[in-house]
Amino acid sequence: MVALHRQVLESRPDSFRGWFQQAEELKCQGFLIEALHSFDRALQYYQHDYYSWYYRGQILEEINSFLEAINSYKKACEIKSNNYWAWYNQGCIWQEKIENYQESIICFFNALKNKPEDYWSIYHLAKAYYAQKKYLLSLNYLQQALKIRPHDYWSYYWQGVCQQKLHQWQNARYSYQKALEIKPSDYWTLKQLATLAEIQCLYQDAIAFYSQLEEMGEDTEDIYYKLAQYHQILGNKSQALHYQQLITTKSC
Repeated sequence: MVALHRQVLESRPDSFRGWFQQAEELKCQGFLIEALHSFDRALQYYQHDYYSWYYRGQILEEINSFLEAINSYKKACEIKSNNYWAWYNQGCIWQEKIENYQESIICFFNALKNKPEDYWSIYHLAKAYYAQKKYLLSLNYLQQALKIRPHDYWSYYWQGVCQQKLHQWQNARYSYQKALEIKPSDYWTLKQLATLAEIQCLYQDAIAFYSQLEEMGEDTEDIYYKLAQYHQILGNKSQALHYQQLITTKSC
């Protein structure tokens, strides 16, 4: 197919379609630099093509040229503002690669205009607002995400984190428990539940969660220290001594 397109270009050197089709074929075959060159040539003949700018952005993103990719996606959005993917991809780069959360929020809002009820745009908005420490806003979008995906581990987990930041201890506990139902024996959720129990001085609960982590093979010195401390507080002297000995053994 690439050879065929080259023949087309030889006979029609000013063909936008020839360069575009060659670029598509090269992209599909993994020849990204060559495909990028072909899209650039296509754009010389027709600068207002949404797909040339969009695919060009995809290639630049794949080769880690993130600012150039953003510029390419922006051009695509200027040509076709009512699109989803160029806004969404641009938002992901702003958020995940450049950590410019305000720009990512603008992009995800635009993506949602063109694809309402999109879980991923809503979830990314939640993460962007969390990064800005706007926990109530983040919580709002996480709750929207859960209406779309009621069994989503990550939305429940981050909902718990936001509620914990807002000192909504019982709500946070509920969210972490829901996350644990979806993903049993998850290290991070158990760790958050243990931390929450510590904050509320629920030492028996904290022991239960840290014991689960120990059973999972997470035998870090910090977990032994916590277990020793809370058994000591509750008057469980033999258990406290057991973990103190483990700490001594581990540090030798």
